[in-house]
Amino acid sequence: MTASPPGCAEDTPEHAVEQAARNWLSLVDDGGYAQSWVMSADSFQKSLEQWQWVSRVSQVRSSVGALKRRTVWSVTFAHSAADGPDGEHAVIQFATRFRNNPAATETLALMKDPDGRWRVSGYYIK
Repeated sequence: MTASPPGCAEDTPEHAVEQAARNWLSLVDDGGYAQSWVMSADSFQKSLEQWQWVSRVSQVRSSVGALKRRTVWSVTFAHSAADGPDGEHAVIQFATRFRNNPAATETLALMKDPDGRWRVSGYYIK
């Protein structure tokens, strides 16, 4: 089990977003790119086909190398997103060390589905 960041109790919205993000990232870390697309928000799936996502993420992740460490940097919330439907949205950023990129920032956009689950709607590595 992943420990919560300092000041992030397990029953907080921040913890729920972190857990959803980490669960999704574990699929990506393990090369489960097709499954990560399936587990993403509808808006993510509508923005690109599964094969496009698999192609893009496999290229990016192979270039950065294996995951070494991932630490939550920030979590922010909003009730709307510029490029998405109204509703609950969150952005979580991780300070991440990859084998070939020891100072990366991973940013995940998430939205809360009607079933109450947070789902990834965007993923970026910088």
